[in-house]
Amino acid sequence: AGGRGWAAGWAAPRLALRRGNKRGVEGPVAPGRRSLWTGGRVRVVAAIREATERTRAQGRIAGLLEISQRILRGDPPDEVLVLIARLAHELIGADFATIAIPTRDGKELVIEVADGVAADKLRDRRMAVEQSLAGVVLLSGESLVVDDAAADERSAQDNVREVGYGACIVVPLNVAGSVFGALMVANLKSRGVFGEGDLRVVELFANQAAVALEYSRVRDELRRLAIVEDRERIGRELHDGVIQALFAVGMSLQGTAAMSLDADTSRRLESAVEEIDRAIRDLR
Repeated sequence: AGGRGWAAGWAAPRLALRRGNKRGVEGPVAPGRRSLWTGGRVRVVAAIREATERTRAQGRIAGLLEISQRILRGDPPDEVLVLIARLAHELIGADFATIAIPTRDGKELVIEVADGVAADKLRDRRMAVEQSLAGVVLLSGESLVVDDAAADERSAQDNVREVGYGACIVVPLNVAGSVFGALMVANLKSRGVFGEGDLRVVELFANQAAVALEYSRVRDELRRLAIVEDRERIGRELHDGVIQALFAVGMSLQGTAAMSLDADTSRRLESAVEEIDRAIRDLR
């Protein structure tokens, strides 16, 4: 303690707290202090609180806001899904995340999105639905938390196994009661396991992934309908406008040909009428 000036300018140091959880990693803290002037001296009362959950909550809010803005802005769904996968594993401190979608025949899953450790190796890889953790979630529609995926028989043909991952969380991508894919976040085998709060975070971002894909599908459908409606409008205008006008001109020329006393003129008029009829057929 020095004096009033020292107390007013005191700043909390940058601290990290080693938490006694299963992962044993350092986490953020929120130091607070209050200076007291007593007995002619400045005394400082300080408190240090772990701020991991508050930091994560702020990160989740910021992440969800960014995803929502990307979706409403109409960004390509692939880019939005990459962002969702990145935030899903970064916000819980996992090593990587993947999004797997089934093939048309439903027998295999394709890793459409991968972010984090060995992302290039995982992207576009295929795995059997019945012998992968993502497939288990796809078929059951329920989230799955595994402490050691490498030792789990259900991941016998899971291609991400070769990366050397251990604990993982797999959640379904669900739209209108139908599961169409799975989001997985995982740690390398040397890392720790996940907690219940981590599962809730991943499920939250899985919901955002489903919204992004569904929004993209609806947007494409609206565009298709707009094209169909535009074609129908053009068809009506051709039928009610151009075709009717050509038909009227053709009838007039045909009448003129019938009244003409010159044979050559009549032939030319009849030829013009045939050309108009051909144009009408093409327009129809």
